[in-house]
Amino acid sequence: MYMWISSLRFLNNFWSSSSRGEIAEDLLRGLGEISRESLLTRTYLPLRGGIDLIVWLVSESLSPISRLRILLRSSFGQYVEEIHTFLTIYRASPYLAHHQDLRENIIRASKEPLRYLIAYPMKKSPEWYLLPFKERVEIMAEHASMARSLSSGKKIRSYTTYSYGIDDNEFLVIYEVEDLAEWSVIVEKLREARHRKWIVREEPLLVGELLEDIRSYIGGRSVASPKLDQ
Repeated sequence: MYMWISSLRFLNNFWSSSSRGEIAEDLLRGLGEISRESLLTRTYLPLRGGIDLIVWLVSESLSPISRLRILLRSSFGQYVEEIHTFLTIYRASPYLAHHQDLRENIIRASKEPLRYLIAYPMKKSPEWYLLPFKERVEIMAEHASMARSLSSGKKIRSYTTYSYGIDDNEFLVIYEVEDLAEWSVIVEKLREARHRKWIVREEPLLVGELLEDIRSYIGGRSVASPKLDQ
């Protein structure tokens, strides 16, 4: 499965346009058509400055991702600027003895979204890959155990995805969480895990809140947004 996350900025000529509602409708119509080809298509309100929308797309082929990029550049290029774009592959971790059902993870995410999305690229130092595989398994097991022990029971879903050879980074780490305050405490404590020694990059950090009424937000009128996931 492929995952694609993009942060978008709507240019001033979009926000000031007298046709903003119609432009937004055209964009949402295009997103809706693309969602029918994908496993998950979701939009988030960014909780940091400089960007206006985060799009998360999951598909079994690159076709929906390519179509969305073409849509953004051709039909809406004069109104929308892509700020960060990450392409990655969702597959089983080599460090887990019992692999998860990845498709089931995406089905659950599409049916029961959590409120917040956190996503960031990651790269490890070359020294990490020169460690014996058994030692890497033990280090990652310690990290997973610490994460489980720190959770109070509020929902956290993690998606470790791989971008070797297809992006500047090696991973794109994606989380859905219920509570940002608890999540921040967990991340702080995980700074003490051994695997931190080999992390060399973890930015930019994208944080977004689920957009349930995207029409009201980008179109300027309050109309219930259709469910994009099919």
